[in-house]
Amino acid sequence: MKRIFSMLMIVLCVITLVSCGGKNNYGKVNAKDGKEEYTSNGEENPVAGRSITEFKVKDINGNEVTEEIFKDKKITMINIWATFCGPCIEEIPYLQEIYAEKKDDGFNLVGIVSDGDSEENIEMANKILDKSKVEYTNILMGDSSLKDIVSQFGYVPVSIFVNSEGKIKGVFSAGAETKEEYLVKINNLLKEESKDEK
Repeated sequence: MKRIFSMLMIVLCVITLVSCGGKNNYGKVNAKDGKEEYTSNGEENPVAGRSITEFKVKDINGNEVTEEIFKDKKITMINIWATFCGPCIEEIPYLQEIYAEKKDDGFNLVGIVSDGDSEENIEMANKILDKSKVEYTNILMGDSSLKDIVSQFGYVPVSIFVNSEGKIKGVFSAGAETKEEYLVKINNLLKEESKDEK
């Protein structure tokens, strides 16, 4: 019986790692127009350069959210996660820390609950977010244009970054990162957007 249980646990762990996506390494690939572009495990961001415009969705508390959420911030990090994903849940506490530390610097953080298509999963998402005392907005994509963006990635967590106009930057995170790794990206993007404003 113990042997069967052990085998089941190993299989479950492997499935979870494959489903969620793993740790990643980032490297500078090239410079276009003086701006650095990054890849994740050799991947380029499949949605870089696209714009997220005109959507109307609900957050997990039933409040309406539109593309206006990007408007007053230089950079918004969109963290795509799922309730079944261990690495997604593990990074939520320090994502909240990042949000609290950087929100007054022109930064915003928005979560997309990729499996928020049932009441059961929405309830689970709320429990996960409440446990970490999350203050940043978490939305359900429904049938909005966000669904097309999320569908370009076959794993979670994924984090993409958009400017105040909703344009998706080349820098992205395919898999969970450390707080420090996220802060390097965020600080560089905030500097880049500040230069573009001048």
